[in-house]
Amino acid sequence: MKERTLKMSLIVTGKTIAQELGLSISTVDRVLNNRGNVKQETYDKVVKKAEELNYKPNKFASSLSKKNSYRVALIYPRYIKFFWEQVTTGFNKAIDEIEDYGLRVDTYRSSPPNVSAKEFLKQIIDSGNYHGIAISAGEEDVTEMINYGIDLGIKICTFNMDVKESHRLFHVGANYREAGRLAGELICKFTKKEGKVAILGKANDFQTREKNEGFLDVASGFSKIEVFGPYSILGPNNSLKLPNDILKEVDAVYVSTAEIFEFADYLSSSSTKHLIVVGHDLNFQMVKHLKSGVISATINQDPIGQGYYTLIQLFNYLAFSDGRPFPSDIKSKLEIVMKENVDFYV
Repeated sequence: MKERTLKMSLIVTGKTIAQELGLSISTVDRVLNNRGNVKQETYDKVVKKAEELNYKPNKFASSLSKKNSYRVALIYPRYIKFFWEQVTTGFNKAIDEIEDYGLRVDTYRSSPPNVSAKEFLKQIIDSGNYHGIAISAGEEDVTEMINYGIDLGIKICTFNMDVKESHRLFHVGANYREAGRLAGELICKFTKKEGKVAILGKANDFQTREKNEGFLDVASGFSKIEVFGPYSILGPNNSLKLPNDILKEVDAVYVSTAEIFEFADYLSSSSTKHLIVVGHDLNFQMVKHLKSGVISATINQDPIGQGYYTLIQLFNYLAFSDGRPFPSDIKSKLEIVMKENVDFYV
């Protein structure tokens, strides 16, 4: 481990500085908080030592001292279950860290039956119960309602699914076109830049469209790569519907939707020749197929991080909205997971 990492792991407090200089904690506190009544010589010593030790004010403790309370609504889907369970883990991690600083969280897993996402968001806003809202909007356009809430002074952000035309404060999530491009790069490397490739996944949602277009951006740059599709693989009652005639002809498959798991199950029990298969996301079912070689690689979009950073950043906006700049977007890291490194993610 590098020395710099070790230093960064040390939490420097006012007490640390007081001990280093042989001063009282109250004296150091007056300097760090600009309360005055300190000799210039002492003031300079404290400031110099704080810089040497890379002292950073504890902004959460500052929030606690103000005894403020902030109530936040989290709105996101139930399905695909494995993905949103990991996002929930990220939310819970953030709650554990900051609930003592005045944060209260209510969770809503999609809108009730017969209530549109737009109407439900308006109900949440009009309740007057919330200082902040984090929403993963799905396909229904809620731009108008987000702007309505923002105009009322509510801090609203998006995660996973963005609403780019709205006035939301920030977005946390993956760049899906980049995810598709990464999948394209992987398959082109696996096939040594030549062969036939099928895209499975033809949903009309924004994520799938972006992934497919990103994949095609890369694949089109190689004259010896021939792409078929994208093909829809969802049949009646969400059954798997595969273009078997195409699968017999191709060398590789890119699955851009959540049906990667069903497709991998099918491959593991069929006589279809070995294919290079690349998909997205990770659960225990995917781990099994990576280890058996049915899936060549998957691209993980850090769902735990999406939940964690969404709530931490929203709390920053609520507790420290004093003119300081905050990022408008936080990109989730895209991680390539293969048989050789999958145990790090289990």
